[in-house]
Amino acid sequence: MKDKYLQSMYQDLWEAYCRNPEDVTEEMFMRLVHDYVGDIRNVDEILKAPVKRLFCEIMNHSKLNVIGARESVADYCIRICAKYELTYVENVRKYFSYKPSLKGNNKKHLELIKLYILPKLTEKDRLYIENYIISETNIHG
Repeated sequence: MKDKYLQSMYQDLWEAYCRNPEDVTEEMFMRLVHDYVGDIRNVDEILKAPVKRLFCEIMNHSKLNVIGARESVADYCIRICAKYELTYVENVRKYFSYKPSLKGNNKKHLELIKLYILPKLTEKDRLYIENYIISETNIHG
């Protein structure tokens, strides 16, 4: 019951944000996070390696923050995780792909990225990534 309620709350909040980001206050977002996971300090425990890996892939493929010509995948993922205050673990780079898939299990990971990581981005970067995600999901289903 609680999961359906929170899922509905999240969907409503996300739709309101997509219509007009200024309608969604930090208080509304933090309440949802608190209801969903409890204390915000536990968020890093929820964002497991596959979620962080997908975020790194999205950052690279969207061209917002690309991997350097001489940069290893591990160094790139460490850099992205550090920039967005995510704890890096070795498995983040392990299954890195230069072309991320936003299907299958990654749909769940994508929802966690939207909920926990995108709010850490600047408004300009957040909108850029949101538009990238929308265009990729429309193109590839």
